[in-house]
Amino acid sequence: MISSTSGLKKRTNRCSSSLVSSSDLSELDPPKKLKSNDWFELNDYDPHREGDHHLASSFQNLEWMDDLVCSHILQFLSPRLIFLQYRRVCKQWLAFSRRLKYSFRNIENEEEFNFLRKFLKMGYQIKDLEVSHITTIEMEEWDDLSRSLMKHARLTCLKITKCKIIDACIHKIFSLQNTTQQLTQLDLQGNSISNEGAQTISRCQHLNKLTYLNISMNCMIGDEGIHELTTSGMLENLQSFILQRTNCSVRGVKSVALLNNLTHLDMSKNSISAEGVSNLVQNVVLCLNLRVLKMCHCGLRSAGINSLVSAEFHFTNLRHLDLEWNRLEDEGIQTLSSSPLLKQVRYLNLKLNGLSDKGAQCIADSRYVISLTALNLGQNRISNVGALALLRSEVLRPRLQMLNLELNNINENKKVENQLKQEPNYDEELCDRMNSRVEEHLTVCLLKIKVDFFFWAGF
Repeated sequence: MISSTSGLKKRTNRCSSSLVSSSDLSELDPPKKLKSNDWFELNDYDPHREGDHHLASSFQNLEWMDDLVCSHILQFLSPRLIFLQYRRVCKQWLAFSRRLKYSFRNIENEEEFNFLRKFLKMGYQIKDLEVSHITTIEMEEWDDLSRSLMKHARLTCLKITKCKIIDACIHKIFSLQNTTQQLTQLDLQGNSISNEGAQTISRCQHLNKLTYLNISMNCMIGDEGIHELTTSGMLENLQSFILQRTNCSVRGVKSVALLNNLTHLDMSKNSISAEGVSNLVQNVVLCLNLRVLKMCHCGLRSAGINSLVSAEFHFTNLRHLDLEWNRLEDEGIQTLSSSPLLKQVRYLNLKLNGLSDKGAQCIADSRYVISLTALNLGQNRISNVGALALLRSEVLRPRLQMLNLELNNINENKKVENQLKQEPNYDEELCDRMNSRVEEHLTVCLLKIKVDFFFWAGF
């Protein structure tokens, strides 16, 4: 279906949407009554058919259209129609197209891939391109696609994700100077890149503008590939580095610690351990710059927390700390809660760490959680006692907006219910409505202590 506007020849700044058929577009007035078979199907668009050609000609003659009107109309058109008939949409299409983000996903046959290839050869000077979930394309076709990227010298963001591309594809793409010289964001997660592919990227002389790099879920990169990337000098301006499941170990972390300008670091699902954390915190400049640190499922345990808090006074800008699934238990939580490391942290994820009521009490009593706005304690061993301690914490309550106690040992208990009902903004009707969705021995407590504070358990 297509949307147009009424009376746009006189008013281009205000538009009201309505559905029109192909026969009405010449007048640009919404039809009063249409039958179901009158609607113009974009998937069946054929520029050689009389009605469809009339539609394209109508758009071609709209010299009065401004960006607002153009945006309003284009959001109702299929990408295929826009790309294949771009010259007939409006005379400002080339300028308009440079501000778009192009995303091609789930291409499963040769016809769809050919459309992608032809589109890239048109030379739109794309700035933002995403190609994802393409797993049935042969190597020769990727070669042709790589050559098509040469036309896009202004490309600043390139995402080729979950396509199972191999090192040979990486070599083809990054041997093209025009494609890489303006790149600031590069996302290659979920492919089949090894350390050789990482070496190819590291030798590219035109990636020194990169501020974001994601190589997650490329398990064959390993420490050697990470070392090649971090010591090449091309990541000196990198601010965000995502390397989940890259088979990074202690040596790899030591290489990552060479990047002084990082503000966002995600090393989740790697075997880092306490020794790896020690290698990371040795770079004081890196610790000072980090705002987001994610180390989920890294085997840290309480020893890893000891290594982390050893640099507690250097993490002055840390706002987001994600330590999910590290078996920290109460000992590690006690160490973390008593550290100034948490003083500036706003989001803390301690899900799946074996916390009991003792660990919850440590968090509730900590004098360093004054900035927390979100706390995730899901899937631990916290009971009603620990939940009440968190609810009553005078340190947590002024700023906390979200507390997640999903899948803990919180049973239906009058004491918890009474504590919740004492709160001024407790919504009993909403809690009753939510309780119908919970499993037998769990309870849902939706509590609004302040304007945006939500506490839930069991869903």
